[in-house]
Amino acid sequence: RMSLKERLISLHDVQGVGLELCGITTSQIKLANDKLYEGVEIVPSGVVRIAELQHQGYAYIKVE
Repeated sequence: RMSLKERLISLHDVQGVGLELCGITTSQIKLANDKLYEGVEIVPSGVVRIAELQHQGYAYIKVE
């Protein structure tokens, strides 16, 4: 079974899925940029970004 990292990278590389990470959260947990997976883009606020995407017609799917 593929690891979460492998699955995310595959979705990004093969399917063109965008990977975005909340900048507020990265600051709060002190996550260094060099720890991010390849292809991950930091957005200022994850909540705001989700609202923007939903307004554009995207659906929110919670991944656990």
